[in-house]
Amino acid sequence: MTASDHLKITGPEDILGFIPHSLGYWPAGSLVAMTMQGKRLGATLRVDLPDRAAATRSGPAGPAGFARSVASYLAADHEADGSLLAFFTEAGTDNAPWARHLAELERALDHAGMPVRDAWLVGSDYWRNAYCTDPSCCAPPGRPVDEIRNSRLNA
Repeated sequence: MTASDHLKITGPEDILGFIPHSLGYWPAGSLVAMTMQGKRLGATLRVDLPDRAAATRSGPAGPAGFARSVASYLAADHEADGSLLAFFTEAGTDNAPWARHLAELERALDHAGMPVRDAWLVGSDYWRNAYCTDPSCCAPPGRPVDEIRNSRLNA
């Protein structure tokens, strides 16, 4: 692909399908954060998700410290004006284990000038938007991961 080539993204499954290509593998136990420059994707960062006990910790080992660390890495993209987050977790699409981390990431990335534009939870079998609470479109457990694996960007 040359610099003038562009991928047309029509939905979140296309972005989530692009992640394994940009990393070279399907992430597990990971947060994948991507910067955005307007409507264009920028840098991609993959970090290990902290253990579940980290949600109750404070300081650098807690959610706020984790979020500041992620934001500091993404700040290297000086053109970024937004971010996307994907939690690849074996905990499935339950937001509860990651709600505090997501809230801290929102604060840290907003403070860094890269507000979170969207976030997803990706389990081994299902995925869903981390913000959607409407059961008519985001009913648990979510949408099949095969939608991501079979997206046109993953073909």
